[in-house]
Amino acid sequence: MMVVKNDNVKKQHSAARLPTWAVTALCVGVCATALTLTPLPQASAYSGTEILTASETDSLSSGSKISMDVRNVDMRDVLSALALKMGVNIILVDTEAVEITFQTKNVTPRQALELLIQTHGYAYIEQGGVIVVGESGTLNDNFFNQMIVTRFDTVNVKAKKAMDLINALGIPLKAVSLDSNEYVFWAQGTVQSMQKVQEVIYSIDRPENAETPTMDITLEYRTINTQQIPPDRAVKLLDDIGIKFKHYVKLQDRVLVFDKDWFSKWDQIDVLLAQLDNQGSKDQTSFNYQLKNIVAKDAKSRLAEFNLGADVKAISYNNDRFAKDIMIICPTYMENQVRSALASLDLSISKTRVPVATSPSFTGLNTQRTLLSELSGVALSSFNISGDIGTTDQASGGTPKYVLWVEETPDKIQMIKDLADEM
Repeated sequence: MMVVKNDNVKKQHSAARLPTWAVTALCVGVCATALTLTPLPQASAYSGTEILTASETDSLSSGSKISMDVRNVDMRDVLSALALKMGVNIILVDTEAVEITFQTKNVTPRQALELLIQTHGYAYIEQGGVIVVGESGTLNDNFFNQMIVTRFDTVNVKAKKAMDLINALGIPLKAVSLDSNEYVFWAQGTVQSMQKVQEVIYSIDRPENAETPTMDITLEYRTINTQQIPPDRAVKLLDDIGIKFKHYVKLQDRVLVFDKDWFSKWDQIDVLLAQLDNQGSKDQTSFNYQLKNIVAKDAKSRLAEFNLGADVKAISYNNDRFAKDIMIICPTYMENQVRSALASLDLSISKTRVPVATSPSFTGLNTQRTLLSELSGVALSSFNISGDIGTTDQASGGTPKYVLWVEETPDKIQMIKDLADEM
């Protein structure tokens, strides 16, 4: 949540920090949840209150029943708690810090918000995932097109660095100015623009991006560009397959990803995006299927034998020779059929014994045995080394020969053979 002023904003010359708050859910009866406000360590904040963005909260349900009992608590913190439960951004307009006492039982977060607002004489308007709360006289249907002035505080990244990135991204702002505090800046723009600025700050204002006296940090990011599907749909599909971004910004025609842990794998992600970026992915359902007995490579090839049609696509992120999960994109009405097909494929398979390598050195083969076990995940006890089956008669110039063999399912044996060939 962020607090904004429409006009006559007085700039403060210190980034005052108030406690931030989080929501702790406690079970009450069968369907109720009690919300308790609990202090948290200092985080990146606007005017000292916690910034909550949709990317942090969209996994939370807004339909479950809750109960609230807050006493002498800043209204901004109560709204932050509700924003967390509803998965939205809440903006409080033209309101000084006010402590409130509020109680309600067994209602949805939406109902709790409406009761809170009505009880204290406020109104709200909503557009998309943004709710603006304020006095009824300050709100109107055109509010989302009006310019508002907002103060943003950072903790790790200096304001100028954040402003440079915001300007480079082309977020429409009428004016941006620095404060005397190098971790504070002011911006003027629409509510939608302020929301994007807030998302950028959430994505970049992290300890690893903090500047030091001897090092100037470059704010790196990777871009998701798509042609057939919306960029945020691509993010959802990647999330389904296990590529979960924590820090990203959704712009009109692209998504910027700031999670550095994924940068080294971006070439693979680009390959996946090329497979996902089609009209079918836009309209169809997707799900991730966890395999137990076979690997993704075998699941994909065997699934093709069911002749389910071109609308059913199987995609894996990790090397499909080893991966145990597979992503499916298909028409909604075919989901159960595809799941049944995968379940029939992913059955326990009888083990067989197959040689996978030979060597004149028992010691060398034993080392290879240990390495293959570690790489494949197959238990070391499944690997065995034969006795010497070579010609050891020195007079005839013979050499020893040992065989490494494994007892496993055919798919795992093939994986082990592939690994052995790469050694």
